[in-house]
Amino acid sequence: MEAEIKEILREKDLLKASAIYEIPIDLLRRMNEQGLLNVPRIKGMVIRQDFLNYKRHIAKSKGKFGESEILVALSKEYNLSLRDVRNMAYKNYKGKMCFCKMCGVRISVSMAKRTGGVCTRCNAESLPQF
Repeated sequence: MEAEIKEILREKDLLKASAIYEIPIDLLRRMNEQGLLNVPRIKGMVIRQDFLNYKRHIAKSKGKFGESEILVALSKEYNLSLRDVRNMAYKNYKGKMCFCKMCGVRISVSMAKRTGGVCTRCNAESLPQF
């Protein structure tokens, strides 16, 4: 049986998400532990909020830092590519999650488009037998 990879949020991200969505932190922690959260979407929203907070802070202080420096700092903090952080910061990131229509396992967006929303295992079962 394949090991399921659970994607969870860090405590720091949970605190930020709690403030953004106005959801009690204890509830978010429990949902995070059980894997019930849409982690890519929440992480995207947290990164966007961090980006806006940095911009506000820099605008007030009239600092020497620009948007590119903010994006690099966020990229390092979240260990993501600069392109991903830029997409999240400018709301180009949807954080889509797709699930197999037959068994319910999580699949990638590209696989969902290619196979019509069916995972590899279920798609293989539909092959004709020779």
